[in-house]
Amino acid sequence: MGSSGINAEYMGEKPGDTGFLAVIENGSTLHLFGVSALDYLTMAEYRTSIVEVVFECIRFEHVVYPPVLAELKKYSLLNSIVLVNNGLSSFVLLSKLEPLGQVRKLSVRQNTVCSLVTFEAFVAYRFQHLTELNGRTMTKELRAIAKEQFERFDRALPAATLANKRHLCYKKLGYSKAAIKAFAKECEVVSHQFCKRIKSESESCYERRK
Repeated sequence: MGSSGINAEYMGEKPGDTGFLAVIENGSTLHLFGVSALDYLTMAEYRTSIVEVVFECIRFEHVVYPPVLAELKKYSLLNSIVLVNNGLSSFVLLSKLEPLGQVRKLSVRQNTVCSLVTFEAFVAYRFQHLTELNGRTMTKELRAIAKEQFERFDRALPAATLANKRHLCYKKLGYSKAAIKAFAKECEVVSHQFCKRIKSESESCYERRK
């Protein structure tokens, strides 16, 4: 059935849907394979027994879809999230998991985001409730390094965000296409400078770690 867990219980599949699998492993791990398997999160009987949820071959955008996150919040014992092959490639997307404050362990595998130099530091900084990432304990030392790398990120972010908000505001106020186009160019410059600055600061901090 595609599961290596002991005492795995196959939960079935939907008629006509062959790319889906939902398995309960050892009575406490819910393994979901394929986007249609997400529907099994709504089963009330598992909200008080599931400790870990594995999302495999499910696009991350679906995992953090608001109704899905709302269901996960109902799992009172949920302690661990495992992400496998989800097309996750950016910190912006990953940060959408932050509302799941009850989770203490996070495992991310076969996702591009794992190869980013500052992946571990970003998770340590933004997910203060986590105690473990990919089997490694989130130590005070790691969090200190992460803070050094990313607290400037939080201070610089409003500049780029404000530029985008002003752009949308100009559209609503009926500014000419030429004016909006000129301001869009300004937004690009601000965003580019912002990203370049953060990249430079992250690389500098990483070099000091070595």
